[in-house]
Amino acid sequence: MEIVKLTEWHEEYDFLCDWVYEWWAQDEGWPREKLQEYMHHSVCAEGLPETIVAYENGAPVGMYQLAMQDLDTRPDLYPWLAILFVLPEYRGLGIGKALIEDAKARSKALGAKYLYLYTAHVGLYERFGFRLFDAAKLFLSYKDDERIYVLSLDEEPQH
Repeated sequence: MEIVKLTEWHEEYDFLCDWVYEWWAQDEGWPREKLQEYMHHSVCAEGLPETIVAYENGAPVGMYQLAMQDLDTRPDLYPWLAILFVLPEYRGLGIGKALIEDAKARSKALGAKYLYLYTAHVGLYERFGFRLFDAAKLFLSYKDDERIYVLSLDEEPQH
């Protein structure tokens, strides 16, 4: 498997928009054009956000973003592991774990002590060392079960 940081957007990466739209953005009410604009500006040669893609035998099989912000109500927390996605047929093969390990290494290289994510999943990210940090206050009636998780890269975080 090869893990690659995208440094410039090319039309050949439009599959990423398809993945994220079908998996997440459509249900969140994002128009496809908004997602495309977001994704195009989430590929930076330097600094954050970073968009990372996993390839298996030359084919893209997963991705994530490392971002300064992913939760509007917690701008004090960063960096964020966002949009972690592995194609269903490649789940359970260690690709998600490899992407998380890559995110940890990139976060450490930035000087971060913690890596955050928010999700409604329970029991998934704990297997990779994340622990519950706080409730994610989204102020959306249809999303009251989101949680913030933290992965300590050094020591214990403060609320």
